[in-house]
This record gives sequence, structure tokens and C-alpha cells, in this order.
Amino acid sequence: MTQIKRALVSVSDKTGVVEFAKGLSDAGVEILSTGGTARALREGGVPVVDVSEYTESPEIMDGRVKTLHPRVHGGILMRDSEEDRDALGGIGGAPIDLVCVNLYPFEQTVARGASHDETIENIDIGGPSMVRSAAKNQARVTVVTDPSDYEEVLAAVKSGDGPNATLREWLAAKAFAQTAAYDGAIAAYLTSRSSDSKFPGALTLSFTKAYDVRYGENPHQQGAFYVERNAPAGSLALAQSLGAGGKELSFNNLVDVDATVEAVREFDGPAAVVVKHTNPCGVATASTLEEAYRIAREADAQCHSFYVLCVPSCTSCVIVLRPPRARGHFHQFSRAIACLQFSLLARYVRAYRQLITCAHTVSSLRARMPSAHSLEEGKPAPKHLNLELRAVNARPD
Repeated sequence: MTQIKRALVSVSDKTGVVEFAKGLSDAGVEILSTGGTARALREGGVPVVDVSEYTESPEIMDGRVKTLHPRVHGGILMRDSEEDRDALGGIGGAPIDLVCVNLYPFEQTVARGASHDETIENIDIGGPSMVRSAAKNQARVTVVTDPSDYEEVLAAVKSGDGPNATLREWLAAKAFAQTAAYDGAIAAYLTSRSSDSKFPGALTLSFTKAYDVRYGENPHQQGAFYVERNAPAGSLALAQSLGAGGKELSFNNLVDVDATVEAVREFDGPAAVVVKHTNPCGVATASTLEEAYRIAREADAQCHSFYVLCVPSCTSCVIVLRPPRARGHFHQFSRAIACLQFSLLARYVRAYRQLITCAHTVSSLRARMPSAHSLEEGKPAPKHLNLELRAVNARPD
């Protein structure tokens, strides 16, 4: 356990930060902060020491340089040894035990079509530097990059013992995943500007593990389901499983669900699609979801294992896994579309919205992806996954 006595708080996303900092302050933690975060904390009644006061060096260049200072990074990177404490004390610094930082909204800036100059200004330098320093020194320092972690970290601080090693390591891994994705977004933006093509020369896809699946493409393989960090609404990545007392999903279950989603998106009104091994075997539209489901199901009533998805105006869906078998041999092809052609290529091009990765597929990336070994037998899948793709001969002449 490591007690938290001093924290540096500097965030772009200020969701919950005042409450978090107030909780730290009430627990006896000194708060260092910068710029707009310091103002927000003071307005919220939280005592704050400006980083410029701590470093005895002013912010310069309109805030471009404020935390890039030996007292800041020395305070974060200091190991719990007499030599490091003496070295830090020799430059007038003090240990920093917690770093709460999230980064300039670069991806959001690009998404709203900002000018190139504004986009460049939203490349964070000091933030990732502090995050990486704190994550590296996880043996002593707690790094917090996600507001959803404030409550757990604050509870650990208030316990008097501070965050334990397991929590610090998990937060550090999360922080490195964030900075990796952030750098990937910057590289994609800049390389897309450096050629005549609108496509980036380097594309880093960042995914977070949602859960382990029952097995991979084959029963003897392990697998995990990964989702895009900023997955759009309506994608399989954000699907919510309500549970029905059945088995956990497998790789093939998810492939079938994906095929069903893509098929039903061909329609605007209430529709139902029945899929068996990624092939639609019953498709119907009707005035109500109930009727569409009944018609689509009866198109292949003897199918013993299929998946049904109903979508009203493509705003919500209900997926039924392995519904009860129908009695008899009633086929109603006159009111149901028996076959729906859709492009497998298009579905896999959209794979950036979701990634299902299994041991046998990831193992082929082992030479380029250090974390791939974690999918070997008996080892858990990594929580975060970054895939880097580079265009061939993409550099302009």
C-alpha cells in the first residue's frame, strides 16, 4: 500500500474532477494543479497549489510549457529510495503520489472539422508525459486518466492505505492504452494530410476487451471480444446482453449476430432476420415486430439453432438466441424473403467498429504484437489491444 500525500490534477475533461479533488483534499492530500483545472477547483472550494508556484517557474508560451519541469517529473518518477529522495530534494522538489490527467480532446477536434492550426494546438505534450511517467512508476504512483475510476481510487485513499499494487498496475495499463491510442490518432491525422489520398498512411486501431468468449472459431481455441474505444451507437460493440440463462457467447455466435445486424440494416421499418451460420434463412418485414418475427421464423421452422434480430427503424434491437423450435413443416416464403445477399467484404471492412480476436488469428501477429502471447492456452487475453496498419509506399515524393 502507498499513502497519497500529494496529487497533481490537470484535466481537459472536468467531469467529476471537483468532487474527486475535494475528496482527496478532505483526506489530507495536497493538490497541485494548472490553468483551467486550478480555476475550476478553486471555484469548487478546493485548496490548490499552482504548479508554477511549486516549480517556481511560470507557465510560458500561452501555457504550452507548464508541467515540463524536473520538479514535476522528478516528483512523479522518484523511486522510494534514499538516493532518489536526496536527488529530488536537491532540486527543491517533493514526491507526487497521484497523477490525475486526461488529455486534450484531439480526436474530437478532428471530428468536428477544426482547422489544421487548431488541431495541432490540441496535440497534448505535457499530459502524456506525466501520464507515462506516473504509469511507469506504478510501484509508488497512482495514475488516473478516466473519470469512471475516481470513485474507486478515492475510496482507497480514504481507507488510509492508498491504492494497492493491483489497482495501481491496472490503472497504469489503462493509461498506457490511452496514450497509445492518442498517438495513433495523431499519426493517422498527420499521415492522411501528407498524401493525395484521404486515407491515413498509418492507422492504429485501439480496442478494449469487453469479455472472454466461450471458445474461439473452433472449440479447442480460446477467444475474447474486443470493442472500439469510441464505438458509434448502433454497433455490435455497444450491444447490451440482457441474458437468458444460456451459455456465454462464442466467436461464432458473435459472427452470426454481426451478420444479422448488417442484414437487418437493409430495412427502414420493423423487420426480422433469421440467420444460420451467417446465412439469412428467413427475412421479413411487417407492420409490427411481432408479425415480422413470426413470418421470418416460419420461413425455416425446422432450423434448430438460429438467431433472430428485430429492428424498428434501426434504433433498437432484440436478439433472440436459439428460440423454441416450431412444430410442423410450415414454410411461408410468399411473405418472407428466403435469401438476402450481402457483402462479406463490406462487413469485414467495417471491422474497425468491432474486433473479435482468437488465439489462432492473433498468434500470427505475435512477431509484431508483444501482448499476443497472452492468448496462449492458460493465459488471459490482454485488456487492451492496439493494431497498427501502415500503408505501403505512402510517403509523398
